[in-house]
Order: sequence, then structure tokens, then C-alpha cells
Amino acid sequence: MKEFEMAVHVKGLVLKSRVEYVQKSFGAGGWDRVMAALAPEARAALKDGVLVSSWYPISVYVKMLCSIDQTFGKGDLALCREMGRYAAQVALSGVHKSFYREKDVQFVNRMTPVIWKQYYDSGEMTTESAGRGRAIIRIRGFAEPHPALCQATLGWLEGANKTWGIEGVKVEEVTCQADGQECCTFAVTSSNSREG
Repeated sequence: MKEFEMAVHVKGLVLKSRVEYVQKSFGAGGWDRVMAALAPEARAALKDGVLVSSWYPISVYVKMLCSIDQTFGKGDLALCREMGRYAAQVALSGVHKSFYREKDVQFVNRMTPVIWKQYYDSGEMTTESAGRGRAIIRIRGFAEPHPALCQATLGWLEGANKTWGIEGVKVEEVTCQADGQECCTFAVTSSNSREG
């Protein structure tokens, strides 16, 4: 089996939202700057554009995130979190609009694993309630963890809650598989939520 077939993959829709973020935030030439900064194999995978229904190696996505962050951010991956927020807003206002349930943090966080599985072919995301307005989200067994992915996930969780009308949301990563932990654990708290 080829290395490409064994690699972890991510759906093109995830990458496409990052391309759109760059074009919207940094102009038409912004994406050209990112492409020029990409490693040759990532550039080759993206040269004909991103097809939302195709699967791409996670390594291409990670290189893309890091390139965007280094080109337009401070190189600290904070821009990855911002792009995650943007991606959640776009997806949950569009393709996943049917999942909308206003101001219910438990519902939002229960639906997140359903959405995760549509976009990643590795790892398992689970959620558990931790009381009113609180949830614990874990990603276990992700074969190629990277801090850029964790930052994007933090942002996505923040963006999902905000898009669905939940204010005062705080998301923090408690454990990280990229740091050698068993799993990535995200604590989501909201001071303004209905009971789920």
C-alpha cells in the first residue's frame, strides 16, 4: 500500500475554508503567498485548487496551517485558532445549519463528534457533560497529532458555540496528544447556556 493511502486524511472542505479565510482576510494575492511558502509536496497537492469532497493527507493540511500562520501571523499558531473559529462559523451557517439548536452548549458539544467524523479519518472524538454549561471533549487515537491541529480545534469549538448563540464560552486544551499525552482533552465552559 502506498504511503498516501496509509496516511491520515482530512476532507477538502476543511482546507477550503482556510483558503477562503486567507483570501477574505489578506486579499487575492494572499493565497499566492501561502502557496509560494509551502513545501513542494504540499504545493503539488494544492496546485489545482481544493476539492471540498476530496480527501487530503493531514500532513498537507498541517503544512498549510503552519504556512498561513508563518506568512500572516506571528508563527505562534494563534492564527490557526482564528481560522478554526472562521471555519466553524462558515460550516455551521451553511452545510451543517441543520444542527442548529440555539444556546444549548451540551447539544453543540454532542454534535461536534458527528461533524468531526465527517472530516477526519483518524481518531475518535467523544464528549461528556461536566455539569451545566460545561463539557469535556476528547480526541483519542489520532495517528498524526500536531499543535496546529489542536489550535484549529480550539478555535472551531469556540466558533461553534458562538455561531450557535452561546456567549461567554471558554475553551482550553487540558491535555495534548502532540505532547505525548494519551489524548487531546478540551474543556468547554459557558456562563450563558441552557441545560443540555
